[in-house]
Parts: sequence; C-alpha cells; structure tokens
Amino acid sequence: MYKVKFKALGFTQPAIFYRLNKQLSSGQFVAIYESETSKRIGTDTHEFKLVEVYSNELVNDNENQPAMIEVFSWYIRTLKYRNYKGNHKSIAKKTFLITQLAERISIKFSTTQIIEVPFCHKNEEYSFLSYIFNGLQLALTIAVDFTLSNGEPSKADSLHHYDPSKNQYLKAITAVGRILENYDSDKMFPIFGFGCKVPMILDKVSHCFALNGNIFNPEVPGIEGVIECKSNLTFRL
Repeated sequence: MYKVKFKALGFTQPAIFYRLNKQLSSGQFVAIYESETSKRIGTDTHEFKLVEVYSNELVNDNENQPAMIEVFSWYIRTLKYRNYKGNHKSIAKKTFLITQLAERISIKFSTTQIIEVPFCHKNEEYSFLSYIFNGLQLALTIAVDFTLSNGEPSKADSLHHYDPSKNQYLKAITAVGRILENYDSDKMFPIFGFGCKVPMILDKVSHCFALNGNIFNPEVPGIEGVIECKSNLTFRL
C-alpha cells in the first residue's frame, strides 16, 4: 500500500480534482479513486490530501503495468439561487508507473502542467501465505445451525437433507474445511450445534452442544470426522 500526496502546478482553473485509473486487460482505463476538489492556491497551485493506494487495486501488483491520472476542472454555476454541479471537464491525463510514485518523480502533462509527489511512503503488503510461512497457526472451529429455519431433514428443500449429496451444510463444510484443514497443525476440529433438542442427550432446546456428544472434548479428527459426526446427528434428528 502506498500513502501518496499530490500537488498540482500550472493549473490556473479555480478548482480541480483528479482520478486514478487502472488499466484492464483490454487496455481500457477505469477509475478506482476520485480525489476531493482542491481550490487554487495563489495563481496556479493546488494541493490534495494524503491518499492510500493499494498496488493490487491500481496495477494488480505488477509495478511495470501503467496506471493513469486524469485531472478535471470542477464545474459549478449558479442560476436563480440554485447550484448546478456536473459537466466537469477533463483538462489533462497521463499514464505513469507506480515506481514513479515511490521515487517521487513528477508526472508531467506539459511543460507547465505538472503533478508533483511531495510525499510517498510504501507499506509492505502481506499475502495469506506470508503469514503461514512465518508460522501462523489456524484453529478451525465449526458451528452448525439446527433451527427450524433450515427445514425438515426429510424434505427436499432442507439444508439438512438426509441425502448427503443434497445436504447444503455438508457441501459447505467439505468445500471450506478441506482447504482450511491444511493449515491446522493437529487437524482436530471442535464442532458444535445450536437450535435443537439432541435425542438421548438433552430434553430441551440447546444453543450450544457438541455434535460428538462430549461437550468437554468436542473435537473430531479431520474434516472426514466432521462430516461423519454431522451426518450421524442429522439422521438421528
């Protein structure tokens, strides 16, 4: 992430603003950020507030991919005590590399119109794998909703359908769990339920019970253990 401050020189318009644009794979540029409107200081100078720019949003983390800055003249006219805003006019645009921001190189539209970068600071951006490689441990815990809003398990539209191929909870647990279990060191997962009476265990609705029947040790081994535990309880319900 870059923290950047822009200063515009050579723009004589009373008020201007700028847009930062990213380039799509088609080559087209689309706006990702629009600044506040800056009123002229002196004869031709405009200063803007500090802005945070994520490199993955602006150039898809490819510092050799161009981005674009476009400057607009802010338009307003008053007619019979009513203000009409809009029809802003594009007065300058230029492609640049994000490395120019880091090196605080001025972006020149012409010999007189220039965007200076008086301040730029880059914060290191970390990916999910960066944390894993540096020792982050994940502990997956699963909670399943058994309230009536999920439907009767015997009905086709129930999220807890008896048929595993139609059981939406099993599908979700399997899809997410098989990924996350790779980042859990012991692969023992606590699994809880809420919103139902558990046969032979509870005589009233519980809002927190262990699906394996042992509230003091609710862990089961691996996602396969979770699936088996969830399936067995669904059939008992």
